[in-house]
Amino acid sequence: MNLYRIAQEALTNARRHAGPDASADVRLRFETDAVELEISNTGRRGSSTPGLGQLGMRERAAVSGGTIEIGPRSRGGYLVRVRVPLTPAGVAHV
Repeated sequence: MNLYRIAQEALTNARRHAGPDASADVRLRFETDAVELEISNTGRRGSSTPGLGQLGMRERAAVSGGTIEIGPRSRGGYLVRVRVPLTPAGVAHV
């Protein structure tokens, strides 16, 4: 559920801030030990000050035991990438 909400917020931010001609790309990667979600857009870089949406995405990633990367892409646009382990930290396989 947290990955869904992060994707929703990242796409909402792209629609609000990237500009009318921007496109967005959503990728979901399954690895043996984690799931990675990546949302990128081709629009403007947006605000230099993080808002509540970014704070919420960071909190959701942390609660899930994951990591998140949020910021401008080197070739333009914006990127949100979150990686969440399939097994919560500190839980052993039985």
